[in-house]
Amino acid sequence: MSKKVFSIFLTVMIALTIAPVYAQGGGGGTLIGAFDIGPGGAPQVIPFFDTAGRTWLSKIWSPLISWNEDMSALSPQLATEWMANEDATVWTFKLREGVLWHDGEAFTADDVVFSL
Repeated sequence: MSKKVFSIFLTVMIALTIAPVYAQGGGGGTLIGAFDIGPGGAPQVIPFFDTAGRTWLSKIWSPLISWNEDMSALSPQLATEWMANEDATVWTFKLREGVLWHDGEAFTADDVVFSL
């Protein structure tokens, strides 16, 4: 695997683990779900290929970016734009404006850094 492909893969993996949540109107109630991973976890974790476990997590968190439906390209989520330096060692993400946490606080770059 080339260094550039690995860097992109690693960045996507990190971006998919960022866990801020959009503020939703209403609220309350209980979310009940099941995970298809038994005791000991998944033998090989590939977040964008996981099934039910990842599906449930996607109900309660939003990544910076994610794969589109046919997994042919990345789609914006909490980041609206992203770019890498020439050797893909530094990535810059432009964050979506107007995103709030459940308590009404604004989503910021400090939140992204904290979640890494």
